[in-house]
Amino acid sequence: MTDTRARTAKGWLFAGGGIALLGAGFAMSARAAFGGLVATWLFVTGAALGSLIVLAASEIAEGRWADRLVPACSAGIRLLPWSFGGLVVLVAASARWAPWPESAPADHRWWLNVPFFAVRSLLGAAVLFGLARAYARRRLEGTPAKRIAIAFCLSFVIVLTLWALDFVLAMDPTWSDALIGAFYFMSSFLGGAAIASLAASVRPEDGDLRHDIGKLLFGLAVFWAYLGWAQFLTIWYGNLPDETEFLVVRHAAVWQTLGLVCVALIFVGPFTGLMRESAKRNPKLLRVGASAVLLGLWLSFQWLVVPSLSSSPSAASVLAGLGALGILLAPLPGDALVSSPAAG
Repeated sequence: MTDTRARTAKGWLFAGGGIALLGAGFAMSARAAFGGLVATWLFVTGAALGSLIVLAASEIAEGRWADRLVPACSAGIRLLPWSFGGLVVLVAASARWAPWPESAPADHRWWLNVPFFAVRSLLGAAVLFGLARAYARRRLEGTPAKRIAIAFCLSFVIVLTLWALDFVLAMDPTWSDALIGAFYFMSSFLGGAAIASLAASVRPEDGDLRHDIGKLLFGLAVFWAYLGWAQFLTIWYGNLPDETEFLVVRHAAVWQTLGLVCVALIFVGPFTGLMRESAKRNPKLLRVGASAVLLGLWLSFQWLVVPSLSSSPSAASVLAGLGALGILLAPLPGDALVSSPAAG
């Protein structure tokens, strides 16, 4: 009973602090604050779903190593109701932050209009979150769920691609990028692998598990860099105005520095630090690498979204982003990496 009250109090503390920070951000600049809110929502929701994708991918491939991570990787389902509530707020307030209701080209308006945006966003989230909860429940019960896993993975790719189009690509209605969907859902998969790595790092006796999840984290970090480089190289080589403007805005001193920090945290650090087998088996090194990836991913979503709404970095977007983190993570217990959540 005491533990339950302590967890509840901690959750309310996170939520209260998050609301205060979010309010401070909106008081400074509503548009910049919406950028921080959107970016954090994309990060938290994607990573929570990505940790379940680690389990689903393992089951589809008939791997058994991830079975020991089922409780920790399923903990993200606690966040889904809050994420859905956040999505409802973003959809309802889309006229306050989305530039496309007024500036979308005529041939894009069949897609970039508020009613269709609301339907596809909320319906897609309802289907995806429902499959996530159903899959987590089956895994926590210890029963096979390969068909649900396949449906969940397919919906994960489709829905997150739609979110990438609406919350990242459409922020600049003239920008085109064929890889943004893959970049987002693979970034979320990487975030899920980082969460699974943190869970494995608190099991000091299980070196084989850390080695397995460490290899997945390492491989996905490399693939993230490949996708980023593929996008950059295509835009740079084509040198088309409707593509280069996105990078020109982010080439400003502070945004460029932030982009390099993201590359260092997500790719350079894990690539150099986790290359050796002994490093993957080391719980402290794996924990540092996974934490760096998660921090880098959160910053990378700020880099992707905020410059489209605010020409220069501001405290408003930072405060709103941190506030959204506190609110969205409030339902997560402090021992989520080692305990089993209720699936019902």
